[in-house]
Amino acid sequence: MNVSLLDFQKKEKKTVILAVTIGNLLEWYEIYLYVYWAPILSKIFFGNHLSVENLMNVYLIFGLGFLARPLGGIFFGRLGDRIGRKQSLILSILMMTIPRAIA
Repeated sequence: MNVSLLDFQKKEKKTVILAVTIGNLLEWYEIYLYVYWAPILSKIFFGNHLSVENLMNVYLIFGLGFLARPLGGIFFGRLGDRIGRKQSLILSILMMTIPRAIA
């Protein structure tokens, strides 16, 4: 019985390591994509000419979004503990989709 439990724990560890690795790769891929597209985004959103100020604005927006993730996790994590995970998830999705639908 101990052998099968150890095998299960080894398989579980491998699965966790694989999942964390894939998640980390996706996170870095997102960052590299944003850095690659930043000059183009600065032209689209902040004017036709490429300037350092426009590029810094694009990076500032990315940085604010990057900082908002843990703050949202703290807020919606506590909210999920109080009203339930499903309701917290629904609320967060609505808070993302309603402004997009209005724009």
